[in-house]
Amino acid sequence: MIRKNLAISFICFLSVANSPGATASGWEKALRTRLSEFLSCEDQADDASPCNRFVGKALDDVYQVSDFRDPSIKGGYLSANLIETYVTVSKDWVPLGSADQQQALNEAAATANSGRAAIAIIPGEKHGHIALLLPGFPTHSPSWKLDVLNSACFFLGHPAQSYVSDKLSKAFSSPQGVKLFARIR
Repeated sequence: MIRKNLAISFICFLSVANSPGATASGWEKALRTRLSEFLSCEDQADDASPCNRFVGKALDDVYQVSDFRDPSIKGGYLSANLIETYVTVSKDWVPLGSADQQQALNEAAATANSGRAAIAIIPGEKHGHIALLLPGFPTHSPSWKLDVLNSACFFLGHPAQSYVSDKLSKAFSSPQGVKLFARIR
């Protein structure tokens, strides 16, 4: 069932090059393939959309991690707000801090560069926003006034804004309220 009030909802995912079985070109190719499929999806209205599956599939492709599958919907994935709840209580995910703290961003970069999944997430009243991190060196974001990581995003409701490999500050207009988490296994 599609929730019309979430038409501007979006989900972003960032990824890591050294994930199990992935090479730098392998993860980028997988994400670009998912982005192409996502842009071809005809129902990108909200986080209940069948197009939402591309976000979870990208996590599966890059990390072989199926944490965000929705057990109540065959082939479905959790919404951003449900993912935020999941990582907050899961023993497989640990909080790194807030994206407005350079130390937390540095820890997220170290996580990404070590080949483990890491996400940036902000819950919302109606919908949230999520991202996974790309490996590499952080670069300065003039809008955030911090050094930030690269990201890959699938924007529900705004598919033309979707991308692979751009600054985290493109995914979130402000670091305020953005929480960083890392998968420990």
